[in-house]
Amino acid sequence: DKLIEVGLEPIILDVSQFRAGDGSLTCCSLFY
Repeated sequence: DKLIEVGLEPIILDVSQFRAGDGSLTCCSLFY
């Protein structure tokens, strides 16, 4: 699980930078 989280962190950060709040909320809903 730790390896997966570390791999997804940079992707989530990149998306959040492009879509701000909407992007982060979408990622959270997809993963969780």
